[in-house]
Amino acid sequence: MKIILHIALIALTLFFVPQYTIWWYIGPIAALVGFLIPYGKTFSSFLISFLISFIVWGISTGILASQNEMILADRVGNIFGVSGFGLVLITGLFAGLLTGLASASGHSLRQLFKQ
Repeated sequence: MKIILHIALIALTLFFVPQYTIWWYIGPIAALVGFLIPYGKTFSSFLISFLISFIVWGISTGILASQNEMILADRVGNIFGVSGFGLVLITGLFAGLLTGLASASGHSLRQLFKQ
């Protein structure tokens, strides 16, 4: 049950929060979710948050990029030497790392208070 709640909170956060606030605000929210809903080990908290964020952020970025036929993603990708699709994957990877590390930090902080 905790894992489903963790997945739902991270996914909803990724879907709604960046539309109304700054993009990095998903980090503190993921840390709060990791702190309030602990389960298993710290790595499992990291892994679940990473995978959910990578999937949700990657899909939403891909949808936004495909609305203009990936023109902007291709141009920005050319600056960094990657394709537009590569840029979408890198964006998902960055979001996954941000939320995964934040969630693991929240989980570790709870373990520190528990002792």
